[in-house]
Amino acid sequence: MKDVRKDGPPWRLYCRSLGCRVNLADLATMIAGLDTRHFVITDNLARADAALLNTCTVTHRADRDVRKILGSWQRRRPELPVILSGCAVKNSADRLSGFANVKAMLAAGTGAGDDLATILSRLLGHEPAAAGAPDEEANSAYRRLGRSRAYLKIQDGCNARCSYCIVSRLRGPERSLSPRQVITGVQRLFAAGHGEVVLCGIHLGRYGRQQGTTLAQLLRDLDDVCRHQDRPARLRLSSIEPGEWTDELIEVIQDSEHICRHFHVPMQSGDDEVLRTMARPYRADQVERVLAGLRQAFPTACLGSDLLVGFPGEGDAAFARTRQLASRVGLDRWHVFPFSVRPGTPAAEFPGQLPDRTVRARVAELRRLGQAAWQAFLQRAPGRTLRVLLEKNTGDWLQGLSGEYLPVRVPTAPGLAPGTLVMTRALAADNGVVSARLLEKVA
Repeated sequence: MKDVRKDGPPWRLYCRSLGCRVNLADLATMIAGLDTRHFVITDNLARADAALLNTCTVTHRADRDVRKILGSWQRRRPELPVILSGCAVKNSADRLSGFANVKAMLAAGTGAGDDLATILSRLLGHEPAAAGAPDEEANSAYRRLGRSRAYLKIQDGCNARCSYCIVSRLRGPERSLSPRQVITGVQRLFAAGHGEVVLCGIHLGRYGRQQGTTLAQLLRDLDDVCRHQDRPARLRLSSIEPGEWTDELIEVIQDSEHICRHFHVPMQSGDDEVLRTMARPYRADQVERVLAGLRQAFPTACLGSDLLVGFPGEGDAAFARTRQLASRVGLDRWHVFPFSVRPGTPAAEFPGQLPDRTVRARVAELRRLGQAAWQAFLQRAPGRTLRVLLEKNTGDWLQGLSGEYLPVRVPTAPGLAPGTLVMTRALAADNGVVSARLLEKVA
């Protein structure tokens, strides 16, 4: 163990999170427990005293990324102690423990393991703060990570058992924060200066089922929270399943000026037989009705979806139905990914596993279509008024995201900084970014 650092500079922790928004929220929760007198976050691996990798295991490529990063860190900083957290820890701790630089594991988000502060104290020789010392609150963790947007995990776990998915088996059963906990969390994040809070969960649309409430009811309360902020503020929703879009939920969003018009509805496939073998609780016609309803209710919204390609038994006709449905419903963002065998899931043993070359060709085809759809969405932006949360300064420009998930840049100007909400008028779309002029400073 290193000598205890009592009065010297704080330890520097390098952090990286892989995978979904829930993982990022888990990382922020871990960091929130670190006393700033003893620990600071650095974005420079070369200067770090320790590193934290929050892992993902949703696909075999996610597992490969974890191993690749660990190998790179070991070559660059062989003496640097690394802490692993996240789903891969629970799924494959034995394999990951073989890396010499991995000194501890923390199953964050899965309901197991010591807290990060305890592990770092053990590795680095940091003495715990004296009783009564102020602890870092969760609402400032994203500032320490250098982020303008904040993520709040309001739901975790999943009771579904999709035949290809390992995450539900790692994250445990459904559970939700209470409405009061969510409201308090959102208020704290707004008070910390975040102009946008992203509400996320493993199965967000089932928020509150165990407590007799719904996501729609929660959003009504949160809309009131937004209205009473000193600075304008907004909310963004992460993925919501097709069967969880209710008339009430759509009406709540329509009535609100504070909920971003950006909706992600995972369809996975447009073929009923594939959906059945995936154990998805809906069929293609329901997906089409939901997305058509969202487009009618929110004509300028960004609609996105997950498309899982190459599932066992997916024939040419089944793939064609997926391609046709995605095009017909007018998706703007296509998240296309290949089927990945996850040991321990039923689909890993299904007959009809497709050749890699077939899967790669289908993925490439859908990604080309998805890129064209996204470019068309960008080209519809000029002339529109967009509310943008500025997130980074690139010198001559400040860039951020609109409520519709459009990347927008405006010229730098006095008083503008990351974290500011501004109203803009879109002028042109080039190289994947919308150029705009400033109309007024919103916050």
